Amino acid sequence: VEPTMVREGSKVEVSADGGKSWMTAQLVTQPVGEQDASNGKWSWVHFGAAIPLEGGSPESLPAVICRAYDGEGKCQPEKLWYPKGYLYNGWHQL
Repeated sequence: VEPTMVREGSKVEVSADGGKSWMTAQLVTQPVGEQDASNGKWSWVHFGAAIPLEGGSPESLPAVICRAYDGEGKCQPEKLWYPKGYLYNGWHQL
């Protein structure tokens, strides 16, 4: 999977029910534009979302998952395996 640009139109989605439903997170920092020497390819973008966590202990709650889309609408893969563990780009889960 090739890395893609973090640009206008990029978005992050968050799920609080293990991936059954998704909500769009708010981007706190904007994607890097043309002025970046890397052309925005390796940018971190902070995001936030109000997630309803109802009842039970933290251990009994479903997984909170996030996934990102680039400006072309391509989603990062759900899972991605590399033998040495680096370059991981799959969905993140709490």
